Amino acid sequence: MEASCVVSLNGTRQVSFSSSGTGSPLHLSAELFKALADVQLLHVPYKGSVPGMTDMLAGLVDIQFSSVSTLLPHIRSGKLTPLAVAGTRRVHTLPEVPTMIEAGVPGYDSEPWIGLSAPRNTPASILSKVDADIRAVLRSPDLVQRLDEQGIEARPMLPREMDRLVAAERAKWKKIIADANIKPE
Repeated sequence: MEASCVVSLNGTRQVSFSSSGTGSPLHLSAELFKALADVQLLHVPYKGSVPGMTDMLAGLVDIQFSSVSTLLPHIRSGKLTPLAVAGTRRVHTLPEVPTMIEAGVPGYDSEPWIGLSAPRNTPASILSKVDADIRAVLRSPDLVQRLDEQGIEARPMLPREMDRLVAAERAKWKKIIADANIKPE
């Protein structure tokens, strides 16, 4: 899973946040923060996260919810200050950065994830083979190192664990979308 992080350049005016577009995962992460922290932020949608980061670096927006891999070069250069990570665990590439929960936002979890799926009637033997192959690749020292450099940690799940995650995520984000009145553009 790739970790997300919140960073800030300045905070001297109404706090604005950039996202990679209305309804994007980064927008929803900020809406979750707004709901749980009971704060108001000005949403500034962009077509992708890089233009928003460019404007944040220029001081035009205050914060951005984005992936650690995108932000890490700017954090390491000292141009951005990480405020919190969006998952429930600290990121090993930024061990000094607290989770959002540790930073005072109880219940916050907006950790991005990627899952693989197969048609419903795929034979168990094929699913087991694919699972074993994926787990072997994810243990490859070269891949582990490359992912680690980007702040990404692979955490394979069993199908029933993934089903529970998808159901919980669907319910959480459905509520956030409804409460924030987010409409497709």
